[in-house]
Amino acid sequence: MQSIRRIINDAPAFIPIPEEMRHRRIELIIRPLSDEQAAPVTESVTTQAESAGQPQPSFYDLTKEFCGCIDSGLGDLSTNKKYLEGIGE
Repeated sequence: MQSIRRIINDAPAFIPIPEEMRHRRIELIIRPLSDEQAAPVTESVTTQAESAGQPQPSFYDLTKEFCGCIDSGLGDLSTNKKYLEGIGE
């Protein structure tokens, strides 16, 4: 799987970064870990929303700026009659 790289001019508060990096231009890289690299989470991080008693933002809300940035190469399968055979029978 391919990594995602984004430059962010002013990191939003929900991205946990050191305070000295706030309001600065940063690079955000998201890459998948293999099963050997992925360790279970053993500690809980309290977000600003939790400490203020606000509802947690959804995963979509946190990542909506990245929606549509990866092209799977697949077209709209509904336009191909072969993929619609047998549906609704």
